[in-house]
Amino acid sequence: MATYLPVQDRPLTQPHKPTVAPALVVETIDSKETFLGLEQAWKALYAQDQESGYFLSWGWISKVFHNNPDRIRILAVRKTGADAGYIAFFPVTSRIRWSNSDQNFQGILEPGGRVALSELTGFLCNPDTEKVAISAIADSVSSMPWTRFSMRYEPTGRRSEHFLKCFPTDRFRGQFEDYRINQGSVDNLVCPQIELAPTYDDYLAKLSSNTRQKIRRFTRRELDSGNWHITQVTADTVDRDITILMDLWMSRWGSKKKQSQARKTAATYRHMMEASHELGALHLPILWQGDRPLVAHGCISDTSRGQVHFVLSGRSSDPDQQNSGLLLHSDSIRRAIENGFSIYDFGHGDEPYKSSLGGTDKRLNYIVVERLTDEIPETIDLFNITDPARKIRSFIDKGDMSKASIACDELLKIMEAKPRTRGPLTNIPKDLEAQSHD
Repeated sequence: MATYLPVQDRPLTQPHKPTVAPALVVETIDSKETFLGLEQAWKALYAQDQESGYFLSWGWISKVFHNNPDRIRILAVRKTGADAGYIAFFPVTSRIRWSNSDQNFQGILEPGGRVALSELTGFLCNPDTEKVAISAIADSVSSMPWTRFSMRYEPTGRRSEHFLKCFPTDRFRGQFEDYRINQGSVDNLVCPQIELAPTYDDYLAKLSSNTRQKIRRFTRRELDSGNWHITQVTADTVDRDITILMDLWMSRWGSKKKQSQARKTAATYRHMMEASHELGALHLPILWQGDRPLVAHGCISDTSRGQVHFVLSGRSSDPDQQNSGLLLHSDSIRRAIENGFSIYDFGHGDEPYKSSLGGTDKRLNYIVVERLTDEIPETIDLFNITDPARKIRSFIDKGDMSKASIACDELLKIMEAKPRTRGPLTNIPKDLEAQSHD
């Protein structure tokens, strides 16, 4: 379970109202047709902004937008007049959650990529106009209805800090936060990375003698002997390989998480792997013993930035697979070097094995902004009633009629304070209708 610990060294202390250059305008783009019209401008900004990466690329964001058309909006900053043109994009998503402590619904705003579990978030900016663009985005975000804004896994720190300072402290409370998992033992904002050496032998030479000897010994004993072998994903095996990865992942994590949450997360990871395959970016090696898969790694090869992102792994519960993960990582590092990549990214978490393989810590950033009012028009962005209706249905399914009644009252307050603008209240999503009870 994750723990959230405030970082006290960088809180907001002074009221600040962002100054948006009068020559800038922020457009909110939520239609597929208008979004598709951004392609060339998006790609041009991506080429300029070397601090963005795969998870802000046009290919990835267009997949996220296509798969979540009712949940993603793009805040697009452009110049006006003779020098018109887009200088920044910021995808956002909103949802409504139930607060057990406050017994009410709350609006949550996050970077849009987190709908698809994007490993990194942040802003796509023209570096020359970064500050004014981020100020404009913050001004737009502050005017949107939400209770809590959360941006996790922003890589620069500099952009997060400037964005955070743009929220007036008489109306908002914002700060950097920590994010730890596994009872606090793993810092999930640390992202160990290897700057890859010119050759695999050069890479091995930089490791400790113990790790280097272990890799070579197990490579000879298991791989060179043919006892184990590694396959790479192809167009013919992609469905099988993704299924193996997710089955192994579920066998490892399904019992440690709520089953419903584990299945939802697994489905989202599956979509990530499938989308990355369609974009030509999927790296999915599997280590086998005969016809039995031992461990699989779901990775993304970002050729535009020369980086391999390790995202998730699945492992057999059988005991006879000592150092299988070590061998699979070392083989992926070797392939990355041979294919000209410059960075091997171990993903979120500072587990010791990552540093033993040469990973150097890169810190990501997590900011949270809370609105200092609970007035519904300022806190709830009600595109539709799907989120509150699902929560009410879950209370009913669990037989908790008291909570269901309270939640219904809260939903009624929302609807009275801010009537729907997208059809009648009776327009319940079909998947909720199908679950109705007599």
